Amino acid sequence: MLALICIGFSPDDALARRSGKKNKAPKTSHPAKGSKSSTWENFTYKIVALNQRAGVVSARVEKDKRGRSTTLYAKSETTGTVAKAFPMDHRQLSHLRKGKGFPTKTVQQRDDPFGKMALKMTFPKRKNKATSVQSHRNGKDRTRQRKLPMGVHDPLSALLSISSRETKVGDSWDLPFFSGVKLYGVQAKTVAKEEIWTPGMGMQSAYKIELKIHREPKWTQSKKKGFKVTAPARDKWNRTIELWISAERPGVVLHAVYRMQPLGEVVVTLESFHVEKVSKKKKARKKS
Repeated sequence: MLALICIGFSPDDALARRSGKKNKAPKTSHPAKGSKSSTWENFTYKIVALNQRAGVVSARVEKDKRGRSTTLYAKSETTGTVAKAFPMDHRQLSHLRKGKGFPTKTVQQRDDPFGKMALKMTFPKRKNKATSVQSHRNGKDRTRQRKLPMGVHDPLSALLSISSRETKVGDSWDLPFFSGVKLYGVQAKTVAKEEIWTPGMGMQSAYKIELKIHREPKWTQSKKKGFKVTAPARDKWNRTIELWISAERPGVVLHAVYRMQPLGEVVVTLESFHVEKVSKKKKARKKS
């Protein structure tokens, strides 16, 4: 996916994903369930690395009739000569808690040179309850429990949260997201408001947001101040990402720049965007 998705699916938390066996794939196609009518916002992004088109991201945000995001889906894959050297196909489906924006259930499928892995995360509704992670790799199933910050995001919902935030220059905030393997703490800061052009939406007013992402940081959480990163992990691992989000249409990421091994600098740009109204009947036909 975009910057956060690539960080969340990166080799940094690949662990033992080195099996060449074909693993069970979770159902990551877009579901047909939902309200009687909904809106689908469809995005396509091009990924440029090594001075060439390196991949493509297709994403969809489903919203109910009240305009609340309910389901997120994304697929990220390398293309062309980059795919020959670093074949990658990552998919994620996120079901969001109604009116909250963070996930209740997330399904991922990862296929890259570091191996194949299928993950299903079930997030608790109540505080002090553990998140359940079911994984399938190397032909084996495993279930583990982990306590995480309340209201923790997955990579997709974190990106939606950042891009939907009402912000201004100088604004800063922290938020957590869980990749399915590692917990990450994001320190975000809005540093500028600029005009930016993309093939998908033409010229747009945009907020430039700098993200510093820490893997397994020290953190605190309180009802008053929310989630805060207090210190990096012992290994000092961090990544910096620059995002440009639309100031005119909340929830739209226009452009992103970051570094990712082994591709070096990666540039992601919105290539197309369209909205469609979907009835329950149309969803049922798509599912069949």
